[in-house]
Amino acid sequence: MWEVTITILLILIGVLFSHDRKKLIKFPSSSHLETFSIPYGVEEICAYSFQGCTNLKEISIPESVVKIGFYAFFRCSNLSTIDLPDSVKTVEHRAFKYCVNLENITLPNEWKTIPDGLFVGCEKLKSIQLPDKLEVLGEYAFSHCSGLESITIPSAVYAIESAAFIECSRLSSITIQGKLTKAESGAFEGLAKSSTIYVQDEATKNLIEGKDCKSEYTQVVLQTAN
Repeated sequence: MWEVTITILLILIGVLFSHDRKKLIKFPSSSHLETFSIPYGVEEICAYSFQGCTNLKEISIPESVVKIGFYAFFRCSNLSTIDLPDSVKTVEHRAFKYCVNLENITLPNEWKTIPDGLFVGCEKLKSIQLPDKLEVLGEYAFSHCSGLESITIPSAVYAIESAAFIECSRLSSITIQGKLTKAESGAFEGLAKSSTIYVQDEATKNLIEGKDCKSEYTQVVLQTAN
């Protein structure tokens, strides 16, 4: 006996949803909308769902969303503002890659990992506040964020993977508030010429200086308590 599985999809205002409206599958890249509010009840923004939506400038994500798939907003070249609610528990790699005009983004407070390549090539991102509970910065997490000028890495972070900040050419100040046990190759390669990494303990300083993870012109400075 043959088993037939039928997937029913729903199209609303040109946007493709799963039949139960819990998954946003595809937003039309040809849309002229500059702002869009994802309907409450959507739980997953699927992979590639907003890829190449070059007219979109701002998007509102409801508290019902718990997952954002890989490359979901890939090359949304005019997207400038996005707030990720605390309900978002999973964001897959490179979800915001080449959002070249992204200036403002709010991250969920409970996040423990910045996925690999999440903000690759977000050239207008000048600053970002990382969640206090963050523990790991993934590979290429902020690579080629050429507008990033300074960043504070919270005390819970213990691992910075390879090339996490590679070619952040204006990044001149990094403050690491905790103790790193892992800093991989190229993590701080290609920062601003006068860049400084501020650390709080000798072990973290030795870890960064002892591995091929920074350019020779980047200083590592041990901050002492007053």
